[in-house]
This record gives sequence, C-alpha cells and structure tokens, in this order.
Amino acid sequence: MNSECQGYVIRWSFDGTATLEIRRVDGFLRRLLFVKGVPVSSDTPADISVSRSGDRNVVFIGNDERFEFPDALITGG
Repeated sequence: MNSECQGYVIRWSFDGTATLEIRRVDGFLRRLLFVKGVPVSSDTPADISVSRSGDRNVVFIGNDERFEFPDALITGG
C-alpha cells in the first residue's frame, strides 16, 4: 500500500542520531532509531534493511513495510 504519512523526529545529537516516528491516517504508528544516520532498530522485532536513492533513505521492515524519506528529515538539513 502506498500512502503518505506524517513523520516526527527527535534528534538526540548533531551526528544523525534520532528517533523517527511515522504516523499514518489509519492510526498505524512506527518508530525507528537512527544512529549516525543509519536505521538500527524499530519498535517491532522484524528485520530492518535500508537502501539509498540519491539523498533519500528507503527503509524496509520485514516484508510488508517500506518507508522513504530524505536525509534532511533525520539530520536536520
């Protein structure tokens, strides 16, 4: 399913360490932890993988979830 969602970020330092909270209109909520700009964990036990497309992160969680967003969302631009 492709849909737009809202993203909220708490930046823990200036090195790209942050928590990204993703909210969809249907109430779905996912949290991702980034360390130095790399997603390292989420609030689900499913595996995380990431690919890059230009200045964008494409994060996959398990086989069902895919999130795409610019680096600036995590690093602050």
